[in-house]
Amino acid sequence: MMFAMTSMATGCPATARSASRAPAHAGPAARHAPRPQRVGRPGAPGASKSLRFARTPMAASVDNAQAGVGKLISKVEIPAFIPRQDMMNQLFRWASDLEDNGYALIGSPCKITPLMEDEQVRNFTISLLNSGVSVADILIAFDEDVAVKHEWIGMGPDKFPVPEGKATDVHGKHLEVRKTDTNSVSDALRAALHLLCANLAEAVNKYYAFGSCFSEDAT
Repeated sequence: MMFAMTSMATGCPATARSASRAPAHAGPAARHAPRPQRVGRPGAPGASKSLRFARTPMAASVDNAQAGVGKLISKVEIPAFIPRQDMMNQLFRWASDLEDNGYALIGSPCKITPLMEDEQVRNFTISLLNSGVSVADILIAFDEDVAVKHEWIGMGPDKFPVPEGKATDVHGKHLEVRKTDTNSVSDALRAALHLLCANLAEAVNKYYAFGSCFSEDAT
């Protein structure tokens, strides 16, 4: 199952793909449905689907952005069965590498600042630096929308997957990328943001496919 991240920013690539493998317990109807969904018990991430970022101009005004802090440049819906806190913890660990290797990875030195809540990373900001001064502050956070998680996915009368079992609210339906500063975007900064979004999409795809932002597909 491929899971894709849609980009809402000019700086973000359309797709970052990881390996595509159908869950072993999924039936033929689930594998060939036009809009495949996970079949079986939602739990640890299994087969991947690519996460596709929806695009919007980087220069869009705050009025054109969705509700939230700063300018929305990218968002993706995260399946309800994925544990939000574990995903955020791993993305923060992944982003921390930019403090040491930001120039090599995206062409800009970076500083990572987490927002802690009850000793957990609630969200974090990636600041792109020029001569030690921030030229762009990029917030990585879940939104305030609620997703609904069911105990399992069954098969309906039409042989398509349907949610079944007890429904539970999951806070944070989308993972968002927001530019929270008011600085203008130069061509060099735009290129760095493009690479940042590409690397972020790859990290999220790895988490969805393998349960870790740091896994490699050896198949």
